[in-house]
Amino acid sequence: MPFPEAIKAEKHAKMVEDVVQELGKGAFELLDSHEKCLLRLFIWAGCGCHKDLSTVQGGYMAMEKWWKEHNIDGSVILG
Repeated sequence: MPFPEAIKAEKHAKMVEDVVQELGKGAFELLDSHEKCLLRLFIWAGCGCHKDLSTVQGGYMAMEKWWKEHNIDGSVILG
């Protein structure tokens, strides 16, 4: 009995993920200690773009809440 396409796709995705992890571990081990330190810092710090987006979203949500509490219309869509 053949596997449904969804199960095949899931197994394929898992296989690719495993291969990428193994290759990544091997490549990481080839780095010198300074490069490993920099990469660990980058991974720990995360992507600046996502942090910027989170800051903007959080700021907007806080402003929107304040506008509602003070019965102010808030921002206007221009376009």
